[in-house]
Amino acid sequence: MSILRPPHRSIVPVSSGEALLQEWHRQPSSLPKTHKIETLWRMAEKLLLLDDLDEPDAKAISQVEQVLLQLDSFDPTSEHSRYPVRNDGSETLASLPRVHLRRFHESMERVAHFLDACDIKLREDINTRAEIEEAFRGDYEYE
Repeated sequence: MSILRPPHRSIVPVSSGEALLQEWHRQPSSLPKTHKIETLWRMAEKLLLLDDLDEPDAKAISQVEQVLLQLDSFDPTSEHSRYPVRNDGSETLASLPRVHLRRFHESMERVAHFLDACDIKLREDINTRAEIEEAFRGDYEYE
């Protein structure tokens, strides 16, 4: 993972995590066709809370949500932090008088670490379940 991870890069695991969560819950997989931070988070959060193997870490989920919703409030489509000027020539992020870059970076790092950890856990759970189902395929019927 990059030391300086742009804010929009932390949202990428939300959409890929969405697909993993759908696979884990045996739901049809459909990747969202949006970059809207709140929309992506709401979809992922709903599935994270369905995780029946481990008790979801409500405090961590709440902290991630707080950061993502704050980011959504000034850059809902993850474009303003990438492009300093809009097509019409107006400045992006004009509503922010200043940003404490170190704190912003630290917050986004925590979000990225949480999402990366969820991704790793889901991949391991899916792989373990597949191995168990394969080992016992003759003994049990699986969907």
